[in-house]
Amino acid sequence: MVVLVEQMVGPSYLADPHVQVGLVAADGGPLTWPLQISLPLAKVFTLTGVRIPAERARELGLANHVVADPFADALACAPKPPNRSLSRRRNGC
Repeated sequence: MVVLVEQMVGPSYLADPHVQVGLVAADGGPLTWPLQISLPLAKVFTLTGVRIPAERARELGLANHVVADPFADALACAPKPPNRSLSRRRNGC
């Protein structure tokens, strides 16, 4: 499990919950977590399945930004639509 998170919404979290149901994680999480965060923290998160809140994930470097309203941020940085449709201009309509 390679965690590449650009933005997280405030109340969301990251978790590796395999151990909470009695399974050993076979998705690569135990191998890749220590590459992204410290070994002691990786052990805690992979052996206990504890949830990592969005703000803590940002502090650990697992997420770049924590936003309160992802739609407002997406609209703010989205490209503006053209004033006139390009296909109409080409077709002479």
